[in-house]
Amino acid sequence: MPLEIKGIESVYRCIVCGKLTSNPIFYKTCCMNKAAIFCSQQCAQKWISQWIRNQEQIIRKSAQSIKFGKHLM
Repeated sequence: MPLEIKGIESVYRCIVCGKLTSNPIFYKTCCMNKAAIFCSQQCAQKWISQWIRNQEQIIRKSAQSIKFGKHLM
């Protein structure tokens, strides 16, 4: 699950809408090397919902490949 990071002040660009902000919201996940930067809670929620959807698809695909023996190929 994404972890919110606080206390960093500078000008950053939101990865969802591209807006510049001096009061960003940072999130870091275990599978990302860089923190995700957002201009607002709405952009953060939009990104988090997409990230969770992608994680669920990865889990489903790996479960299906194990179920059908594709991991042995």
